[in-house]
Amino acid sequence: MYGSCLCSFVVEKNSLKITSPENLRDTYECAIGNFGVPRYGGTLSGVVLYPKTDQTACNNFTDDLITKKPGSIPVFLLADRGDCYFTFKAWNAQNAGASAILVADDRPEHLITMDLPKEEEGADYVQNIQSLQYS
Repeated sequence: MYGSCLCSFVVEKNSLKITSPENLRDTYECAIGNFGVPRYGGTLSGVVLYPKTDQTACNNFTDDLITKKPGSIPVFLLADRGDCYFTFKAWNAQNAGASAILVADDRPEHLITMDLPKEEEGADYVQNIQSLQYS
């Protein structure tokens, strides 16, 4: 028996406003991750760090990539897309001390919502990815 259905996939969008450096200053459309507990309606400001090694964030960072000091500004880890699941990138960024992760695509294409890996491919780390507290 064959049938058809009409469906649509809604990409959960957000925006990223870059204020510095001047040549990148703009508001960019982006898609959010569909894992963790989302905090809708808030904002988060911080600085972006692009690691010197492991730009895809697919490996555990061997040293404290980000030093968190009480009252310090949040750090967002910028990672290249590819080579591993979005969730694993987020897990590695969290363990390195990042407050958030930004995953950059290397080619122009439509936005997608970052989602959980298939159940049989998922790992225990996924349930330990924490969401941010922001206002």
